[in-house]
Amino acid sequence: MYSGTFSFATCVVGLNGRDGSFAFTGTGKGSFIRDSSESGTLVRGRSGPDKICNGYWYGEVTLTSRQHRRNTISFVVKGNAFGSLTPCLKALPCGFSVSGGTGKFSAAAGSGGLLISHSSSIYSDSWSGTITY
Repeated sequence: MYSGTFSFATCVVGLNGRDGSFAFTGTGKGSFIRDSSESGTLVRGRSGPDKICNGYWYGEVTLTSRQHRRNTISFVVKGNAFGSLTPCLKALPCGFSVSGGTGKFSAAAGSGGLLISHSSSIYSDSWSGTITY
């Protein structure tokens, strides 16, 4: 489980609108990486001629060992719910797949789910799945 601070921007419809974004950074512990930091950005895009906010949340997250900073593991995250207002909620978790790693995790592979909860400017998340390295 990880927790920290985040910034959130709501997707705004229209040609002069903007994509939604959820950027976060925090610390926690992972069963394979132990004490580590987490940082990521998820984006919810707009599509169609009217630039409607109807896309999936997607983006990248990286975990970095706090003890051995050369050991990192990166993930591609994609929401399972088309058009959800905030990413990876308990009822609508995101899926992840390992996209790379460094150091001890250079051959990492795996996939699973990510849940994020937040209030005010604090978030917490939990990961579940299988990772090999």
